[in-house]
Amino acid sequence: MKNSLKNRQERINLLYTYYLSNWEWDLLKTTTDQLDESELETVKITLENIKKLENEINKHLKSDWKWERVGVLERAILLNAVAEIIIFNNKPDIVISEANKIVKKYISDDKASKLITGILNKIKM
Repeated sequence: MKNSLKNRQERINLLYTYYLSNWEWDLLKTTTDQLDESELETVKITLENIKKLENEINKHLKSDWKWERVGVLERAILLNAVAEIIIFNNKPDIVISEANKIVKKYISDDKASKLITGILNKIKM
């Protein structure tokens, strides 16, 4: 897995597309030409573990929040970051920093950044 910001953004884009479309993997992977085979495999593994990852994220949401209430882009960012930390054993501080860069670039709501950072900080422990 390459961890450049661009590759993270492309993986998040695929996860975002998945959440919007719920397409099967064979169709979903055709929507990008920006990721090489190893990056596509990273997304595939993430999707194969989606329930486990979403359950982990759910544990760290405030009691009055549900996963379905979280915005689609925020879900895609969280899913990618949590997969990087839990499945691919990337350094949490780097993953969190990169996730925040992506949030600030695409989401203008400070609450989204706080939500994502808060959850990722709890998961990294």
